[in-house]
Amino acid sequence: MNRRRRTLLRYSAGLTGWLAVSLWRPFASWAASRRNAAAFVARDLATARAASGIPEQPLESSALTLDAPDAAENGALVAFTAVSRIPDTTALTFFVDHNPFPLSARFEFGNGARAEVSVYLRMDKTSLVRVVAQAGDTFYSAQKEVAVTISGCS
Repeated sequence: MNRRRRTLLRYSAGLTGWLAVSLWRPFASWAASRRNAAAFVARDLATARAASGIPEQPLESSALTLDAPDAAENGALVAFTAVSRIPDTTALTFFVDHNPFPLSARFEFGNGARAEVSVYLRMDKTSLVRVVAQAGDTFYSAQKEVAVTISGCS
């Protein structure tokens, strides 16, 4: 193989790796700055809600659906799908009441994005799972109890 070609490939691979790392760092720091650490480390539901800015009793809405199994054999991987047909939904937040850290996930959406999320969550034991949708300054919720046979949190 041509020595110049090898040298060019080696330098271009190095440059590509350097660019990838350089571009990732600003994104990682931006993502970390947007994360609400106090809410994610809260040990009880009331503290997690308060740190997230979610009121104690969000409005119930049929336009927000939470699809979850009635029973999960293993709590290590439980599938959930939340769909919000509420206009201008900007965030979907998942809470698992009896987990060591109740705030399990939060997804934010830009203007005009379809607010639909499928996610796998860990569950400690049988618990009420809640999804809260934010539309402007109004919060809506849907919930479902999921029975867990084997704990997924240790």
